[in-house]
Amino acid sequence: MALTPPNTDTWMVLARFGTEGNLIWGTYLGGTGQETVASLAPADSGILYVTAITKSLSGIATPGTHQPTHGGGLYGDDAALIKLKDETASGITPVFGFTEHSSFTLQPNPATEVTLLSGRSQKALGALQCTLYDATGSAVWQKRVEAGTSFSEPVNISKLPAGNYLLRITGRHTAQTLKLIKQ
Repeated sequence: MALTPPNTDTWMVLARFGTEGNLIWGTYLGGTGQETVASLAPADSGILYVTAITKSLSGIATPGTHQPTHGGGLYGDDAALIKLKDETASGITPVFGFTEHSSFTLQPNPATEVTLLSGRSQKALGALQCTLYDATGSAVWQKRVEAGTSFSEPVNISKLPAGNYLLRITGRHTAQTLKLIKQ
């Protein structure tokens, strides 16, 4: 399934992947301005709630919603609450992508012995906590990275079984999750 972005400069990408890494569904959300996903909350009824920050002046809301136009806000930001129907929403783990203040990579990926976590952190984010989780949600590796630095940190996965892992990176104003495949 190929996704074609909407005709806008910035948008949110939401996607659902199966346990084997196959794309189940994906969609773009956004209007005419910058969009940032804040959180995801699956409900037992197959509903997925997405909260976001938007700078869009139009194109973010559907007619008949609570607030169909931009309401302003500090620094031009406005909140958005998006309700999606997803029959597979039960058990979703929120996974966030690139944020405005940080970027991280894992190379090589897939890996067999060691992968290198590289990135940068601005002081505004505070120290970053990096945690690698296995498929059961158990932490199998952790590292704290000080604020305001670029870093390259080896992640030794040689003793871990083959499979998919999630590397969660969190700070004061950032949350990003990277998928790591151990061969």
